[in-house]
Amino acid sequence: MRQGSLIGVRTCSAAQLNVMPIKVLSVGVLMTKYVTAICLAFVYLFSSTADAAESLDLRIVGTWHGIRERSGKCEFLAWNSTFLPDGRFEISFFANKKRTRLLQTDLGNWNTKDGKLELKVDGVRTPEVYLYTLIGDDTIKYVNPMKDLVVDCQANYEFIEHRAGKDSTSEEDWYPQRVTTADFGFSAEVDSDDNERYSVQAIRIIDRKTGDILQEIRDINGMDTWAQPNELISIVDANFDGHPDIVIPFADGGAGPNFTNYYYLFSPKSKRFEFNQQLSDLSQPSVNSDGTITSAYRSSCCQHHSETYRFHRGKLLLVADWDRVYTSDGKWIETTTRTLINGRWHTKFQRVPQNQKAD
Repeated sequence: MRQGSLIGVRTCSAAQLNVMPIKVLSVGVLMTKYVTAICLAFVYLFSSTADAAESLDLRIVGTWHGIRERSGKCEFLAWNSTFLPDGRFEISFFANKKRTRLLQTDLGNWNTKDGKLELKVDGVRTPEVYLYTLIGDDTIKYVNPMKDLVVDCQANYEFIEHRAGKDSTSEEDWYPQRVTTADFGFSAEVDSDDNERYSVQAIRIIDRKTGDILQEIRDINGMDTWAQPNELISIVDANFDGHPDIVIPFADGGAGPNFTNYYYLFSPKSKRFEFNQQLSDLSQPSVNSDGTITSAYRSSCCQHHSETYRFHRGKLLLVADWDRVYTSDGKWIETTTRTLINGRWHTKFQRVPQNQKAD
């Protein structure tokens, strides 16, 4: 660090560092004073750079993961800490273990001295100070020597961070699912929110005869539901080919009823479950016993819509739809029904007063 900070800089001699008397006015002396000033500036820069380097424990540089488990004394919290070699840091806090629900991000400066880490958050006067101990190359233990009466948890003065990529998911996060098929069992990597709702993050397909993991599907980030963690995967023959397929909740549509599911269809050719985009895009999907799949959505208080599909050559084919609108003047209910018959669309329109029930 010290040598690197002065690459290409001329070394100043002892004579050049002596300040010449001001009364000497020769050109040569003035040049000597000019060189002396430059050298003093580099000496100061060298000293400051060296001090800054010495105040940073470079073993900490990098990205680290920390977590406060729900089973502990405090409210759950997960975070990522990134320490840069220039003395800046970024710490992001999350409400879930998979770190997809960001709470806030703090930026600031960091330094280390005598086994202590000081974090100075931008805009905050008082720094946070932690005692730290490196356990190997990829684990750090932190202890806050002073409990703060304003923090959210008094037990949060001691914690562990792991270097990113070294803190693999615990097997405790995997839940065997109750549903099975003749050939497969299933296990889901599960996350939960503050209300103890559970969501699927990854799926393992397991050979029921051997117990081997045949396939692992990751980065799902499914919807939080009130279902138990061992009941998050459903099985249905979504494309009516005689092979059970995987269904998991994906999004709840917010304040509306327009939820969606993720569908993974079994491919007899590849012997794997493959994501199906068409089915997964449907709002309020329902797989029906008559070989159809229906989808519905509400676009507002005054418009409702539904669609009916069949699988044709491996793709969803729209065969019917229905739309109902309550006119803004409060007088009419307009219903449009379309049906595909022999490749041609047949349309029926009905308009009735709002005080009269439509068909």
